Amino acid sequence: MSQQRVPASPSRRRTFTAVGIAAATATGVFVPASAGADETPNESHCVITIEGVQSTGEYITSDPVCFGTLAEALASAGAAVDPSARINASDVQSQNLAATAASGVIALHYDGFNRTSSSITISGSDCSGGYLNLSSDWTNRISSTLNFCPVVRFFDGFDKSGGSEATYAATINLGGLNNAANSVQYASS
Repeated sequence: MSQQRVPASPSRRRTFTAVGIAAATATGVFVPASAGADETPNESHCVITIEGVQSTGEYITSDPVCFGTLAEALASAGAAVDPSARINASDVQSQNLAATAASGVIALHYDGFNRTSSSITISGSDCSGGYLNLSSDWTNRISSTLNFCPVVRFFDGFDKSGGSEATYAATINLGGLNNAANSVQYASS
């Protein structure tokens, strides 16, 4: 398993939690539907865990830990996934979404349209309106999302400022904020 720790921003520790799907069904093993799918060699799949919330509502998070494959990232987040398996976003989505949400994964954000390319997984059990400012590696980069909170809002400014775009469970691609988000809020309504 190839793992790379990405250092936190020197200006302040980012409150950005991305954790891969930390749940599988009660019986255990995540079986990918597309076991033969190829992954792009230069993709990076990072996991960030929410560790707390500041009084402002901004999440306190772990540093991102990045992997070469989505399976490695999900396995590191606690999902019952073989780290050597080849899986993609449709494999993740086809699993029991209620179990995934209950496990604490609140969203998966992707660099490409239709949930493709590099990803960042946000892990935490809080969909009560907290937010994170994206690290410099992910500002103005998110194109698509897989939400496990009822509503995920993307903002073009830091600290939930500027224009916004709300996404829901059925939302895949961002519209006006494609490659323009700087902060993200995770809410129940």
